[in-house]
Amino acid sequence: MILNGEQKKFEPRLKDKRDSGVLYHAQEPHGQFWNVWMRSPEMQIQETDCGDFFPLAGVSMDIKATKRSEDGKEFWFYDPKGEIRTFKTGGDGRCRRMANFENPHGEWTRVELICIKDKAYHIVNGKVVMVLENAKEYNKEDVATALTKGKIQFQSEACEVYYKNIKIKNISKLPKNIKKQV
Repeated sequence: MILNGEQKKFEPRLKDKRDSGVLYHAQEPHGQFWNVWMRSPEMQIQETDCGDFFPLAGVSMDIKATKRSEDGKEFWFYDPKGEIRTFKTGGDGRCRRMANFENPHGEWTRVELICIKDKAYHIVNGKVVMVLENAKEYNKEDVATALTKGKIQFQSEACEVYYKNIKIKNISKLPKNIKKQV
């Protein structure tokens, strides 16, 4: 899938980054997160943050991560040499991508999401920016079950984002060019 952001932004986020996302393994019903999105892991498609992970409405994934500073604040970042940490909906659920591989605003950026069972790979312009595993969803009693399938939902939050060449393929193993990176 290839994406591009246009200039149009809308209230209430006129001064915020352009923000979208690809929600995967999405579970019905709609409206479980902010009364809009389904329960799901999210691959963030946000200006300068493509590939970040957000868990929406009662999901979690395990990610090798380390804390580091960015803009004077500490955040969790994907780090293939880091310790496994569970990122769950709520408080500190976000994990940032390893590095920013996006093209400049106005140019197309290629985004790939590969899911094999309960594992996911967030890829930006051919670079693996995050590997996630042990996808889980939680019921009302906070009991977890494996999250290995579901719908895809595209998110838009007060801006125009364009996607083209969306391709969905059924695969059972990583492509060689991705396998070399992980």
